[in-house]
Amino acid sequence: MPADERAEREKYFLDSRYVILSYAQIWEAADGSGSVTQLTTVGSTQRIERGSMPGRQSKPIEQASSSYVFNGLYISIAVAWDTSIKFEYRYDIQTNFDWQGSTNPWNGVLGDDGIAIYWGNNLALLSDFFWGKYRDGTNLMDVSREEAPPNSGVGWKFWEAKNNCCSVADFGWLTATVAKANFTNTITNFTVKYIHSWANLSYGFSWGIGPSVSFSPGNSTQAISTYTNVRT
Repeated sequence: MPADERAEREKYFLDSRYVILSYAQIWEAADGSGSVTQLTTVGSTQRIERGSMPGRQSKPIEQASSSYVFNGLYISIAVAWDTSIKFEYRYDIQTNFDWQGSTNPWNGVLGDDGIAIYWGNNLALLSDFFWGKYRDGTNLMDVSREEAPPNSGVGWKFWEAKNNCCSVADFGWLTATVAKANFTNTITNFTVKYIHSWANLSYGFSWGIGPSVSFSPGNSTQAISTYTNVRT
């Protein structure tokens, strides 16, 4: 994996401060069908051993999609318990996306794309950050943030194609820190969703009960998501 990606992932998977409680990843086959294949899910009772880091699974991209669907998009989510915090239960949610298609990622480059995390049981959002790069190595442009009220999620959107001409989104990370005062042994779902658009429109996040998230307006968009859960 790229050095930037490895450095970000190692913060949580290799640092003894964190215990990875749950992890999931999903990858879209980019064969023109738009189908999504679940790769790996680590349940809350099957912790990843400290000092190990799951590898990203993929296979060669032989054919780009002929329609406006995902082109080899990979996303993942990991939930880590921060053991250094003693006065509350604090969890870091690490998500990322990576466009792995090698043939033609230029479907729908005139629209916004976005990535969002959302969770249940009213865990308080303490902080979040997002960063990503185009394939030419420069930072993603026109990045904006929107929080879901109250304490249920956060999303960031960006322009998929650099200056509508020069490069396309390659990979990015969205991490959020959430907390609660006491451990109540409650199962909490954590979801990451990537929303792709291909119309020259101004999109925004639309948050629903559950919670859930989509783009508004909803035309010319598709989404891919995966989730995991831990006891909090």
